[in-house]
Amino acid sequence: MKEINYLMLIGARQRLQAQLQAEYFGNAVQTGIVAMKAGEVVEKGLGYVALQMNKMVAMHTEEKLMNFLESWTDSPKLTTMDSEETNALVTSSSPRFNIYGNDFGWGRPIAVRSKP
Repeated sequence: MKEINYLMLIGARQRLQAQLQAEYFGNAVQTGIVAMKAGEVVEKGLGYVALQMNKMVAMHTEEKLMNFLESWTDSPKLTTMDSEETNALVTSSSPRFNIYGNDFGWGRPIAVRSKP
């Protein structure tokens, strides 16, 4: 069976309350990967997949995120779509950022582009 990967961007803001200021505008996310065999998804159903996703999110504690940040400063690596898993689905967005309501001085946006 072929393995499939679901890459999740897990919100870190709520896990790093003490370390992030309310004015911090940037993203605070960590990547998690849920890997399953295609047949397992079909056999066990979407509820099982959701449970695996929930477990992945729950694993990202404040301690794990702080350890990642400390190790990243010793050996920084930027994640790109070219370096990610094949056979993968990735979803992302930020509910904290109103993409159509912002104005950086160029006028309000009329469209949003994202690299597939």
